Amino acid sequence: MGTRITFFLKHTIFWLFGFIYLITLYFKFNDSIKLGVNGYIADLLCIPIVLYLTKTLLTIKIKKIEAKLSFLKILVAVVYFSIIFEWLLPMYSMHYTSDLLDVIMYAIGGLVFYLIQRASL
Repeated sequence: MGTRITFFLKHTIFWLFGFIYLITLYFKFNDSIKLGVNGYIADLLCIPIVLYLTKTLLTIKIKKIEAKLSFLKILVAVVYFSIIFEWLLPMYSMHYTSDLLDVIMYAIGGLVFYLIQRASL
């Protein structure tokens, strides 16, 4: 019974993250409502959402065996997102800006994903 509750809670958390992410996108693209934290909330939730989807696809791919992402894989995802979105894209496009706080949000998001995944064992 405990594993069902943990399974439900774990998936519910990530659906909630996705819903909050969509709300931040709505506020970002709605000109009448401007909140300064929207970009940071999106960056915070980005890594857990992407890693959750990755983990889910890996679980489906390897025939219902529960996949687990190691701390190193999570760290690689954080570094990858940081390099692409905070270093490379701002160099080649005026639509992107580099921000150290975004990198910190990616790292916190990776830590949140790691702790949720670890708690669901």
